[in-house]
Amino acid sequence: MRYCRICGRQFVGDEQFCAGCGIAASVDPEESRKTLLRDFILGIVCGLLVCALIAALVFWVVGRIRDTDKADTAMGQRGTTFEGEGFASPEDAIEAYLAALSQGDVAGMTSTFAVETFVDNFDVETMLERNSAYSVSMYQIFRNDNGYTQALNVARRYASVTTEFSEAYFTITGNAEKFGPVSRVESGSEAEFMDAIMEAEWLEILADMEVNWIYMDGEMTKIDEKLDPAGEQLSKLLPSYMDMYGCEAYSMALVDLTIDGQDYLLSLDVACYDGVWYICQQSGLPGTLLGMDGTSGGFALNE
Repeated sequence: MRYCRICGRQFVGDEQFCAGCGIAASVDPEESRKTLLRDFILGIVCGLLVCALIAALVFWVVGRIRDTDKADTAMGQRGTTFEGEGFASPEDAIEAYLAALSQGDVAGMTSTFAVETFVDNFDVETMLERNSAYSVSMYQIFRNDNGYTQALNVARRYASVTTEFSEAYFTITGNAEKFGPVSRVESGSEAEFMDAIMEAEWLEILADMEVNWIYMDGEMTKIDEKLDPAGEQLSKLLPSYMDMYGCEAYSMALVDLTIDGQDYLLSLDVACYDGVWYICQQSGLPGTLLGMDGTSGGFALNE
């Protein structure tokens, strides 16, 4: 009689392998135990390696997600987007801006401007070629090479847009004429100075604003012949501006409006990106050619 030395089952006839545990009849029990132990250890090692690879993959994916979150946060994608969805025509963009202005809605005014889109399409090299100089006061001073510099460009663009709103307030309230761009404030008169600057009825004044006419592009010649887009000055300036802003079309306007009994001209430039129009500048090209003060926020008395 032959018995399996591992499980004790009796071999039948000339069986070479145990039907109970599968061990060969001729295998030494000690060697079999060693083989089983070796296979067991090898299985554990392979399992640990697989677990380590899975853990490494998980850490890599989590790291990528965190890096993306950081970049998104830096680029403002998780916060408020300053610009709106844009408009079907330059006239629509201008009318939306004027409606927000009449309501004293700064966020609404800002949303009519290209902010993120402006930054995404602005060509710094073209600006340098055009100006032959570099200055930290330029429209945009960095490439969008990473989330950090792109976020700085967006913040700078937003600040530039809202600075024009502040300058317009100063112009319309008469503060620009009374105080100029820089004023000396005597010690002890700070509150009095600020009282003089603030217009208590500003929102009421804006609500009563009247838009008399909007002169678009060629219509601006009714104000001044040199504002003809096909004329010598603008026909030279427009291509370089479009290249610098990276837009596919560019339109200009002068708005004739009455605020607090005074008639003003407002200069606006409008740019088209992928078929969508945004306000580009409040102190636009027409204002420059008409000699508007660079710190007037695009407003000048229409005399």
